[in-house]
Amino acid sequence: MAKIKFKEIFSPALKIFIICLVSAGLLAGTNFLTKERIKQNLQEEEIATRKIVFSSASAFGEFGQVQVEDVQVSYCTAFDGAGKKIGYIFTCGTKGYGGLVSVMTGIDINGNVLKTAILSMDDETPGLGQNAAKGEFLNQFNNKKGPFNWVKANGEGDDITGVTSATFTSQAVITSVNYSIEAYNVLGGNS
Repeated sequence: MAKIKFKEIFSPALKIFIICLVSAGLLAGTNFLTKERIKQNLQEEEIATRKIVFSSASAFGEFGQVQVEDVQVSYCTAFDGAGKKIGYIFTCGTKGYGGLVSVMTGIDINGNVLKTAILSMDDETPGLGQNAAKGEFLNQFNNKKGPFNWVKANGEGDDITGVTSATFTSQAVITSVNYSIEAYNVLGGNS
């Protein structure tokens, strides 16, 4: 029986440990150095998305929170060039198939959904659930008051045709938009 030398086992294990330690340190350093830039990029993306969902707004107020059922809905007020309130932008998320689906919805002063955009849905299935971010699905909400209902096919009015093979994701988006409508009503609608 061959004798196992301590050095043959300890040396490779020590090298692997040092490699892992250095790699973890480099990853932590990279995260530390880029954390603020990532946060800034997300804020810039959110501001750009506000202009997409409420293109007629010239300015936006600070974000607040409204409790709707068991969900916190963030909102900000949209203003025209004269500083007059013309509606709200709502942001909330609900559970889709793979995780949280975060949705931003613009609602004008009369309660009409202007436009809806997906902020994040990274855990949804590529080629299926992530198709909910496409205009074909999202445009079904435009210029309607809701609340909205999911249907499998041929949606009209407040019935929204879900994305094929992405029922949970479609329902998550519809639920988020409906929470935004409820938040609009909690804020007093057009008053």
